[in-house]
Amino acid sequence: MSEQIVSAIYGFEPPREGELPTAFILGGKHNGHTITSIGHEVHNFGDHGIGWYFVKAGDDVIAALQERAVAEVYYTKPTPAAGQQDTGGAG
Repeated sequence: MSEQIVSAIYGFEPPREGELPTAFILGGKHNGHTITSIGHEVHNFGDHGIGWYFVKAGDDVIAALQERAVAEVYYTKPTPAAGQQDTGGAG
């Protein structure tokens, strides 16, 4: 099984009326940077863990969002390995 690749995260709801939630989309732009990857890590503190999404432009982290502040997460559809057919989830 391959690791899931995050293609977009949507969320944190802004506190002011009329503002839209922030969206980070793989290949999209944010403050002049092109988003090249969105990673997820869990920092383990022994009795609990805190999950974070890190949005990167190349090697630079341009945003870090705690997972509880993220409203939606989208993943890319994995491409089949060479010589294998995509069964559409049927197995």
